[in-house]
Amino acid sequence: LKGVSEYSDPKIEQGDIRLLGREYAEAYTYEPQFPVELTAYGNLAGRSLSWTRELKSLKGRTTYVNAKNAIAVAEREVAAARNGEREVSLPLIAYYGAGRLWESVSQTKRRRYSAESGKLVTSRMVGYRDCIDRRRDAKDFERWMARYDHIDYQRNGQSALYRIVRKAAASILEGAVDSRYDKTREEVVVEFEDGEVLPYSLLSAGQRAMLGLAGDLAVRAVRLNPHLETRAPIETSGIVLIDEVGLHLHPSWQKTILERLRTAFPAVQFIVTTHSPFVVQSLRAGELISLDGGTIEQTDNKGIETIAEGLMGVEDIDTGVGYEEARKYAHDYLETLDDESLSPRDRLRKLEEDLAAPKHPYADNPAYQAVLERKRLVKLGE
Repeated sequence: LKGVSEYSDPKIEQGDIRLLGREYAEAYTYEPQFPVELTAYGNLAGRSLSWTRELKSLKGRTTYVNAKNAIAVAEREVAAARNGEREVSLPLIAYYGAGRLWESVSQTKRRRYSAESGKLVTSRMVGYRDCIDRRRDAKDFERWMARYDHIDYQRNGQSALYRIVRKAAASILEGAVDSRYDKTREEVVVEFEDGEVLPYSLLSAGQRAMLGLAGDLAVRAVRLNPHLETRAPIETSGIVLIDEVGLHLHPSWQKTILERLRTAFPAVQFIVTTHSPFVVQSLRAGELISLDGGTIEQTDNKGIETIAEGLMGVEDIDTGVGYEEARKYAHDYLETLDDESLSPRDRLRKLEEDLAAPKHPYADNPAYQAVLERKRLVKLGE
């Protein structure tokens, strides 16, 4: 993005600095560690490159000295795309944060973009606008659909770009066959296999999040690479980061979401995070990287229980937390009854204290209480 002058490139922020903690007798300190270095390796415009950016102090700026090779390639590709000297396919770059459904760009920023639209709407570089901002302009996809719905009307239903974006956006949703802009409702609507038509505002939170994400990617692809025409979503390469890819999705959708993304945008490399064993189960061999370290070779033939317990460290997956707490409490209670080192009077006092304690989480369960009381009566002969 350093080669795209319209939009600011990402900097190393203060929150990216590693802090070294030290403990003293009566204090604990955190000290920032420098330099902060970020090195990348990749293929850029057909060339294998590595580049590094650094932050050397709290008051310093992110340096680009060791990234000049990558910047030069990016600037050359952007210049070629601008002046039309050759057909350049620009890479799709995007980041979607976990708050993508409710975090949006400010009204001030939106007005600024509106003012810019006259000079940027025909520029391919508009496909990089806000691309790495964790917030989303939720209305951007809707505005694009509204504009191209009008173009489609003027062309008697012959706008190929409108059709391809509609299909790409809808393909991400289970059972959806098409999406379009509805002038009557003044919003995007989705058509399903059973004939039902739902407006965006009535979709579930998960459906809105994924429709917006897929629609945003499709629009960016056709903006960046209009020369690819209807092949833009299929042939545009790039890297897309998605935090919590299964956010708000039903488990059955979590199992298919990655395959749907692959199908809609097959040339894009998706890097996602997840806490869902259903998403993990859908990964292919070698695609899962544990943040605790290492690559897990195969997950698609493992059961949900194995993934949750073996890979994700979830204990006692067969029972709920409440059940386990109740079982442990009952176990400890009965163990006290059997403790021969205590006199009957001491045992009785301890049990009464336990039952009366506010910490006891099952005091409102009469059956549970009755069983424990009965055990006490039998054991202590009361």
